[in-house]
Amino acid sequence: MARAHDWMEDACRRCGLHRREEWLLDGARRPVLALVWTDRSGDRQVQPFPQLLGLEPATRPTMTLAEAFPDLPVGPEPPCASREQR
Repeated sequence: MARAHDWMEDACRRCGLHRREEWLLDGARRPVLALVWTDRSGDRQVQPFPQLLGLEPATRPTMTLAEAFPDLPVGPEPPCASREQR
């Protein structure tokens, strides 16, 4: 059974998954925010969001999702991989 992550800041205290925000360009070359999920082996998955009106990056991004993360799967937050039982 998958468990929810136990987030502290941007890392799960149980499984060690990290998340970071990245600004990318969408297909229309507009800035969009994405979460990148990372574990010990590197970047694992990316979750782009639709354009957020009123929220702009400090520096305009230069790459699209496909350019920045060409082989990374797109999807929501991965499940917690912790085997620890409470």
